[in-house]
Amino acid sequence: PPPSPPPPPPPPEGAAILDGHSGAIVYCLLPEERSRITAVTADLGRSPNSRLTIATQCCVPATGACARRWDAEQQLVSWDNAHCIAGLSMLEFPHITEATFNEAVARCSSLGLRLCDKACTGTGCNYDVHAIYSSLPCTRWNLPWPPPRAPPSPSLPPGVAPPVRIGAIRWDNWVGRSDSSSGSQADCMSVEQWHLRVPKCGFLTSDNLVDFECSNRVQIKREIELAVQAGINYWAFVLYWPELAQSIPLQLYETEAEKRGVGFAVILQVEFVPYSVLDARWEQFVLRMDRYFAMPEYETVDGRPLVFLFTSRPAVMARWGSVGAFA
Repeated sequence: PPPSPPPPPPPPEGAAILDGHSGAIVYCLLPEERSRITAVTADLGRSPNSRLTIATQCCVPATGACARRWDAEQQLVSWDNAHCIAGLSMLEFPHITEATFNEAVARCSSLGLRLCDKACTGTGCNYDVHAIYSSLPCTRWNLPWPPPRAPPSPSLPPGVAPPVRIGAIRWDNWVGRSDSSSGSQADCMSVEQWHLRVPKCGFLTSDNLVDFECSNRVQIKREIELAVQAGINYWAFVLYWPELAQSIPLQLYETEAEKRGVGFAVILQVEFVPYSVLDARWEQFVLRMDRYFAMPEYETVDGRPLVFLFTSRPAVMARWGSVGAFA
């Protein structure tokens, strides 16, 4: 018999990015990423209210005590939000003072502290809703990355048409009045003549205004059920920056355990595609697309990932100079 193939090389060791609330590993930061990544690219099972910017928090070397807030003058753990290591997390993106892993290590070191080996849940600065840098080691093999895509199905015999696949756009702007991005949608539907067009996850408030509760786990499960009943094979999600509220439905779908055969594809808009490899978001964008394309639920055509483009010729010309350059 032929000799067995050599074992695969061990994966490079990275640094674990933790969920600030549960302490679960949500990403494994490889060495080459430590000087450029400042946010995780999906909630990966975290609360839909999660903030994707990675927060810097430190711990006291001698005791391991959590020091999300540190009084540098007194050299003590503080209760004053003015002493938050990465600033107090606020509503507006990026919520905190952004930092790469290397900058986080340097920040803690400059205070006589070190990165923590735990999430330090409940210790302040609103970091529980963030991803958190940690000193814990990890490898990409530790994480539940999707299995490799199966090879494409054999070609159909001549004269046999492939089965028709039906897709539907999963509307992204039903976040509700809690986010400014969909306030105008709620206002439009608040006019009484349009109440018949309010989605099932919409409702009337006490002052007869329309609001939505469409971006939550219960609603996504219900929509999957309805899609199955309607014979929908896949959803198409408009792609936004991951920290925006319009990304919540896709993040919920991605982490939903029971997709019941409903696949997905993405719709790219020019303004949410990094301009070039020099763009600070390029690496995150590529990692995100790679992850989607590797998912067995991602829709393909002849074995290739299906991507829709939602743009206009003037927008493409203004940014890239030609349609060919964009393609």
